[in-house]
Amino acid sequence: MTEPKLRVESLEKYFPINAGLASKLLNWNADQQYVRAVDGVSFEIEPSESFGLAGESGCGKTTAGKTAIRLLEPTGGDIYFDGRQLTDLSGSELKSFRREAQIIYQDPFESLNPRFSVYDWVAEPLDIHDIGTEEERTERVYRTLDNVGLEPPSAYAGEYPGDLSGGERQRVAIARAIVLNPSFLLADEPASMLDVSIRASVLDLFKRLQRELNLAALYISHDLSLLKYMCDRIGIMYLGKLVEVGPTEEIIHNPKHPYTKALVASVPEVDPDNRRDGASIGGEVPDPTFETTGCRFANRCPEVMPRCRDGEPPMFETSDDHYTRCVLYES
Repeated sequence: MTEPKLRVESLEKYFPINAGLASKLLNWNADQQYVRAVDGVSFEIEPSESFGLAGESGCGKTTAGKTAIRLLEPTGGDIYFDGRQLTDLSGSELKSFRREAQIIYQDPFESLNPRFSVYDWVAEPLDIHDIGTEEERTERVYRTLDNVGLEPPSAYAGEYPGDLSGGERQRVAIARAIVLNPSFLLADEPASMLDVSIRASVLDLFKRLQRELNLAALYISHDLSLLKYMCDRIGIMYLGKLVEVGPTEEIIHNPKHPYTKALVASVPEVDPDNRRDGASIGGEVPDPTFETTGCRFANRCPEVMPRCRDGEPPMFETSDDHYTRCVLYES
């Protein structure tokens, strides 16, 4: 059986809250509080597979992604990459892993160094990892720029981020990510800052590169329509926890968890005659600094019952490879 490219088990990432001076004086003996941004998340991504994490802003999906590739240090849990435990790596071993897993950030206007030319920005990873001679690096940078659609490469190599459009900047960011020939890509809201007119071409570029370079990918987005187009499977996060995981078509067309139903119902529908049975949700998202004893969605759920507050439900399998964290499917 093939080893998953990435597997996380019970992943946790807590951020300590730094209280103000007055609060510290009034509560000098109080326990340290934490924001439980990621609170026991488990998933795996197969080689060449596209997996998506979706949810409202603040649900923990970006933190989960960054922690899974150790851009953030985990508070707890285990991370495996090609079967190798990542949580204990340091020094040269961690640097070697960095060649395999690359990230593309949400905002191409912020993620590129304005003082670097396109050539310098794409070549920097090769310098850091001491790959090739100067001539070989130049050839590799030009080939990569051509591969992401910046043609001819010579016309772009000497440009600076301020000279480029949003779509061109994102292509430069993609070129920097793939110039090391990684096997895993984390894309955090990769099209949210782009004009609608160029989003499709950038997403098609991602799909082509994944296919040609045999990349596994984790896409993070609040946009279910984007994840439907890009991903083989989707995980839905709420308040630091996965509440549903399954094949993309199953999640979109047959959602089980009440929160997932509400997310799917909120996606704009082109055909006005195609009405969805939506699930409206009210109330406020609970304070992530407090541990909950029951279902995290209970105070907003339209189908809540007393059993929901007895304890946090586990994942129940509702169909082949489709799991949901809801007591409605306990039997």
